[in-house]
Amino acid sequence: MLNDRFLSVLGKFLYAISVADGKVQSKESKILDAAIQEEIDLFAAKDDKEFAASLLIVKLSFYNGAEAGKKPSVYADEFISFIQEHAVKLNADRKAVALRLIHKVSSAFGGVTMKEDDLVKKATTLLK
Repeated sequence: MLNDRFLSVLGKFLYAISVADGKVQSKESKILDAAIQEEIDLFAAKDDKEFAASLLIVKLSFYNGAEAGKKPSVYADEFISFIQEHAVKLNADRKAVALRLIHKVSSAFGGVTMKEDDLVKKATTLLK
């Protein structure tokens, strides 16, 4: 399913952003957890419980990113490629979720590094 794949590559992309400065900071993972819960609550209130539940895929993909042994740049490239190929098929709500999560995670640790900024700009351009 397109949404599940989108959420999976998004989670790994968020991991790539978080580790761009060398390691995932605990503040970044806490902010991600809180942001995902906000999104779950938002979509559950809109009566889109299926998408709300599937947002947990983002969280699982984020935390599994380090364990998979791939370089973060691979995850970033996978996300960018996925968006380039499927952007027209993703509805505005899904894109908005991705943008909110990307911006919250990238600014979680007191600012955005140059590497993070490059990734965020690229993703933002493709998701608008």
